[in-house]
Amino acid sequence: MERIYTFNLAKACRKPVVKRAKRAVSLLRALVARHSKMPLENVFIDETVNALIWSHGAKHPLKAIKVRVLTDDKGVHVMLPEAKEKEVKPAQPAKTTKAPAPAVVEKKEQVKPEKPKEQKKA
Repeated sequence: MERIYTFNLAKACRKPVVKRAKRAVSLLRALVARHSKMPLENVFIDETVNALIWSHGAKHPLKAIKVRVLTDDKGVHVMLPEAKEKEVKPAQPAKTTKAPAPAVVEKKEQVKPEKPKEQKKA
C-alpha cells in the first residue's frame, strides 16, 4: 500500500538545540509506525529523507516534511514523494582499477654561494 503523508516535526524543537534533528528523525519514525500500525523496528527511512531533515544542521531541522510511505510484508519504507523505488541489484565485486601514481617531482636543493661574513669593528 502506498500513501503520501505530511508530518509535522515541530515537536523536535522542544529538545536541546543540538539534538533537534536526531529527535525529528525519531519523531518521523514514530509517526509513520503509528499510522501504518507497525512496530518501530520495521520502519525504514530512506537516506534522502534523512539528508533532507539534516540539511539545515542539527540545530534547525525541518518543521514539516512530505513523505511517501510504502507498506509491504517486510515493513514500512519512508521516502520522498518524487523518489523512485530502488531496484535491488545483486551485489557485484567492485573492480579495483588503480590510477597511475602521480609522478613525484623532486625539488633540487639550490646551493647559494657563501658570502664571507664581515666582522664588525667595535
